[in-house]
Amino acid sequence: MPVRTPSRLPFWDVLTEAQVGKLHADTLTVLEQTGVEVNEGRSRQLLAKAGAAIEGARVRIPAPLVEQALLTAPKEILIYDREKQPAMRLAPGYSYFGTGSDTTWVVDPEVGERRRTDLDSIRMTARLGDALPNLDFIMSMGTAPEIAPELADQHHFAAMVESTTKPVMFTVQSERAARRIVAMCAVICGGPEALWERPFAVLYAMPTAPLYHTAEALSALLVCAEAGIPAVYSSAPQFGATGPITIAGSLVVANAEMLSGLVIQQLHRPGAIFVHGPIPGPLDMRTMVNNYGGPDVILALAAGAQLARHYGLPAFGLGGSSDSKVFDQQAAAEASMQLITNALAGANLIHDVGYLESGMTASPEAMTFMDEVIDQVRYLLRGVAVSEEANMLSDILEVGPRGSFLTRDSTLDNFRETMWTGPLTDRRRYEEWAESGALDASARTRARTLQLLRNHQPRPLDQSIATRLWRIAVGEDG
Repeated sequence: MPVRTPSRLPFWDVLTEAQVGKLHADTLTVLEQTGVEVNEGRSRQLLAKAGAAIEGARVRIPAPLVEQALLTAPKEILIYDREKQPAMRLAPGYSYFGTGSDTTWVVDPEVGERRRTDLDSIRMTARLGDALPNLDFIMSMGTAPEIAPELADQHHFAAMVESTTKPVMFTVQSERAARRIVAMCAVICGGPEALWERPFAVLYAMPTAPLYHTAEALSALLVCAEAGIPAVYSSAPQFGATGPITIAGSLVVANAEMLSGLVIQQLHRPGAIFVHGPIPGPLDMRTMVNNYGGPDVILALAAGAQLARHYGLPAFGLGGSSDSKVFDQQAAAEASMQLITNALAGANLIHDVGYLESGMTASPEAMTFMDEVIDQVRYLLRGVAVSEEANMLSDILEVGPRGSFLTRDSTLDNFRETMWTGPLTDRRRYEEWAESGALDASARTRARTLQLLRNHQPRPLDQSIATRLWRIAVGEDG
């Protein structure tokens, strides 16, 4: 899977430079005066040694520690795939799209019914993501309650990596699970040094809003820093609940959590790879549901991506998801709006493609449809080329008034590049559409989803590697 080309468009900035500076200054004030709770011993020791004020679990972090961490964190990252080929360049202008993580339900495309996720559904969505050309990375689109909790993270990871060659993003609930997944990554890469040089997996860990770091999240952050595995450490406060009711207030809380996590990571391993990018959203005061799909979320995500760009750090984002319970018009509208706006805002890793029900349900059909929307987003990000060749002045001069460009060689040579088409989008005449079955977009999407799932086979892991992975996953090794 080749590295994508960057956007040619200017970023969509929703904040002025003065507003960005104010958010940063207020974040430093929170870290210095209120501080954060750090429920992990090694992290507190690192902070104390560096000059932070420690009072029990509460840590107050002086501004110079934040500035130093921002200096040592890498500004550009290259992530590889399972086949050790460059896959994602996290740098300004590059946007990549992937699924979401840890849903409870899945809409089974074979029967169209919502059911509990399991290890097989994780394999199914990873395999579909492997087949879809515009999905760049894979997350565990479900959880497996049939697996013992202390082994579930490793099983989710093994199910993903045997079902796709694309980069994977994983979650863990304990330090032990993190170390086992690091061991699995090393097996796939050919050893710890090879993993360090060409990481194909990304940790997704989160602080707990407001202003709290769990032992589990920080231990995973430190373990992955030691192994050279990039880490997304993204905060998701809920407006009016775990964060202030305003977008700006929740951004300050989220930023304080992420930057304090960055300080801890960089004190442990200067130069470790850190992905910024808050994903705050509103708690609906009528339903007590954390909403995903509204314009309030879009603005918060765009501001978060702008903060990350201000720091020169790769930006985490969210797109392709919806609060709708089924993949319908609401879902298509919300998911598409998220994708284009988050890409324009400069997010590098845009996850949650295929989420429904505010992050509770995975929809393979939504994944398939959004893959085509992403292709259109990428077309838009190309912008309009203006040049001697693109302006086609010589053709215009030769054809002249009342002429035709239809038979020109330039038309034949360039029409496929200029005109966007997709396997799901129908632009035929009504009569042709009706004669071919009058299938609407939902029916076409379901048919393509089933066709991909029935026919696509990901490149298999070497059998000896697969055997070692599953030995680690079940706790027999590593």
